[in-house]
Amino acid sequence: MRRHRAHAFVRLLTACGVFAGLAPYGPAVAAPRASGWVVSRTGPGTALLTGTMTAKAGGAGATVALFGVKGSGANKTHENAFTTTRVDWGTDGWVSVYGPGAATPDCPGATCADPTETPFTMKFSSNGHRIASTVYIAAWDAVTSVTVTAPGWRVRPWQPSMHVVRAAEGGGTGVRVVHTTAGTFALAEAAGGRYGSYAMAVLPCGMWGQGSGELSGGARRYGLVCGGSRSWHDSAPGAARWRLAGNVTGVDGIVNVLVVVDYPR
Repeated sequence: MRRHRAHAFVRLLTACGVFAGLAPYGPAVAAPRASGWVVSRTGPGTALLTGTMTAKAGGAGATVALFGVKGSGANKTHENAFTTTRVDWGTDGWVSVYGPGAATPDCPGATCADPTETPFTMKFSSNGHRIASTVYIAAWDAVTSVTVTAPGWRVRPWQPSMHVVRAAEGGGTGVRVVHTTAGTFALAEAAGGRYGSYAMAVLPCGMWGQGSGELSGGARRYGLVCGGSRSWHDSAPGAARWRLAGNVTGVDGIVNVLVVVDYPR
């Protein structure tokens, strides 16, 4: 299987602005835990793809994954012409402590609920390449809208099956506040769907950290390391058990360390 390196992780960390009174926020967005869109061709052949996505967080763990897939059945593969992207944003309303025996301090008021950010908009494209693949946009705890600006494509709503594992659920101990997690991490696991799945993994040590890990579940294993290549994404054409295992101590603005999106039938 071809190794997949073309990807982008986008962190919209405006939490400091919220606490400084610079970024407005309001109550959590009312949305299904998982929602999304499918962008596909309206006819045979290939075409250029361009579009925009607007999103608003429904909580601190908001994540949106964008990726392209070509082929069908057991022949599904990643579309390299489309840049795989994962966006993480939102802010924490209150400190969260995790680990065996850990207790989060009580919130002093109603403002401790996860606030939401003002909407953001990003562009996506096939990078000047003509493609006939399908692009999936899967959102977790977020409300999104998608507009395609190139002819020959259609957009339809999609209710994806997603599995999201937070750093705080990784078997370690630590604390999270202002959308920043500081602590240890050992393991994140999630099962993919029977028709295949796409996984995005990242070690929680982007701001500072030490240690390494490994992503498995696809055709091969991928080594990750703090201070180097600490993120990876991969696909599996059939049922898979995704596993991000490591021994990491670090600080990161990424809340979700493993995001798995099941392919539809």
